[in-house]
Amino acid sequence: MAKERKKEELTQLVQIFTNRETALDQEISSLRQTEKEVKKRLYDKVQEYTDLESKVLPLRTMGVELEQEVEAAKVEIAKLEERATNREALPHGG
Repeated sequence: MAKERKKEELTQLVQIFTNRETALDQEISSLRQTEKEVKKRLYDKVQEYTDLESKVLPLRTMGVELEQEVEAAKVEIAKLEERATNREALPHGG
């Protein structure tokens, strides 16, 4: 009888171990799938960032160029204003 009891206990322990192993295998599988999905989303976001950056960079360059043109125009306007002021100061309009 003790032998049968031990055998029954061993069978129960094997079943518990098998159930735990199955649950852990399923959890690992789920985690791997989640990791795969997260990596895919990360890759997609990196691609989206790269695409946006490629659109923004020319706009930044254009902005810098426009700022330079504005500064050059301000200098030219200042020169023209100075010339106009000098002409007005001359007798008989120059």
